[in-house]
Amino acid sequence: MLDVLIENSRVIDGTGEPWFKANVGVRGDRIRYLGLNRPDARRRIDGAGLFLSPGFIDMHSHSDFTLIIDPKGESKIRQGVTTEVIGNCGLSPAPVTEEGKHALLEWELMDAIELGLVKSKKIKWNWNSVEQYSGLLNRKGVGINVAPVIGHGCLRVMAMGQAKRAANRHEISFMKKLLAEGMKEGAFGLSSGLAYPPACYARQSELVELCRVVRKFGGFYMSHIRNEGDRLLQAVREAIAIGATSGVPVQISHMKAMGRRNWGKPRNVLEIMRNARKRGINVTGDQYPYEAVSLSAMYLEDFLPDWLRKILTADLSLLDSGETKKRMRRDLRNGLSWYLNGKRVFDHPWDETLIVDAPSSRRYEGKTFTELSTLLNKEPVDILRGFLSKRSRIQILPRPMCEEDLETILRDEMVMIGSDGWALRRGGLSARAARTKPHPRNYGTFPRVIHRYVRQRRLLTLEDAIRKMTSSTARKLGVFERGIIAEGMSADIVLFDFKRLRDAGTFSKPEVYAKGVEYVLVNGEIAIAGGRHTGILAGRALRHVGFVKKQA
Repeated sequence: MLDVLIENSRVIDGTGEPWFKANVGVRGDRIRYLGLNRPDARRRIDGAGLFLSPGFIDMHSHSDFTLIIDPKGESKIRQGVTTEVIGNCGLSPAPVTEEGKHALLEWELMDAIELGLVKSKKIKWNWNSVEQYSGLLNRKGVGINVAPVIGHGCLRVMAMGQAKRAANRHEISFMKKLLAEGMKEGAFGLSSGLAYPPACYARQSELVELCRVVRKFGGFYMSHIRNEGDRLLQAVREAIAIGATSGVPVQISHMKAMGRRNWGKPRNVLEIMRNARKRGINVTGDQYPYEAVSLSAMYLEDFLPDWLRKILTADLSLLDSGETKKRMRRDLRNGLSWYLNGKRVFDHPWDETLIVDAPSSRRYEGKTFTELSTLLNKEPVDILRGFLSKRSRIQILPRPMCEEDLETILRDEMVMIGSDGWALRRGGLSARAARTKPHPRNYGTFPRVIHRYVRQRRLLTLEDAIRKMTSSTARKLGVFERGIIAEGMSADIVLFDFKRLRDAGTFSKPEVYAKGVEYVLVNGEIAIAGGRHTGILAGRALRHVGFVKKQA
């Protein structure tokens, strides 16, 4: 007898093939029936009017710590996400040494602490290895499956702290040892965040050496590439070269082109990737469907030139000097610029810079600097100076990408979907989180793809969108028992109402669960029923089953 039989639904099996009518039966954690009969089952679900698909796989997540704090992961599972790839952008919770934990804790949790997702920097970190971290999730229970990846930044901090230099051979050897241990314990590959310190100081040869370890275990390399702006094409070529030299598959994380002068470059990026694939290099990418980047570190001070930042830390009264006013009008005449590691990454005009969180001036939230300029009859630079003089932490929303580039990337068959977000709960994971605004991608990435780019824009067919969220990602991970609706496959299943499915959050009010996801099964257990969480924690930490390459 089956445990669950889902009847009368339209099945999208995840392969990209057209949907078909069928009944789907589950026993234990596997799909055991797919057909038109109605076998005996302990529970029946009427799927009439709904589409049934494999559970969505989030290729790019940062839920490493939030799932420990709140294992339900409601912002993700209510989208239909049943598996997340964690450890991205070079940030991972394992493997670690006791000596390196303190330095890593503050660095890795910077964004989460900033948003108030973690209550303090003294989080109880009672694991060292990938196996211990996975075991903790499995013992405590977790609402969705997780596929751990090892962060290059994590390895670097363990080997050499925050050193602003290339690694020497002894340090690389230590990193390789930690990486090999983590891969043996089931990690899926290596991630890098080459735009940020300390990874930005790594040479290409360092990544190649590490990826050669990954190759022995059949893993892959995923990269937040070194530059997503002016040097985007060079950064993509570097990631591909690392894969080609080491012999590992490559994943380009959250593909985009930052800054107006770089719009249009994604066409060149995709051509570079296609040419690499013709040469036998397995390179693919992922994307989140928003023009705006993360809000977690986007504050006014991040968009100021060094000379102005120095004034803020030295003497605020200098803001009112004639020389400062003159220099601000000259340097910030057209808008703000985002700086990373002291370098300007992209420019952002006043009319596209939205204020989303202003504790000292709530009435200004939801308005751009240009709109405030009209409202207050002041120049944007003068409004900025007023904010700075109050030492007010103003959270802003830059939109450095454009819709045309987003669509160019999204329609390409090499690209899958990743939120670049956290699994959260409405209201936040701490009192402080309730007063901040996370990116709506945490709550709406996957329904947004279907609602906006399938139903409204007709950029993709529904079947192709589902393929990008399921089987395409599963194949990249090497979890071939997931991502497809077929007998014998893992019972990660989503039932959704196509007409109602949508992302409900906005940048002003992001913490709203997605609409239209009616049922979600994780490993055969019903976690969402009638659009509500059942409390079931049926996820598990997945273990990569790779291979060890024989030495010649």
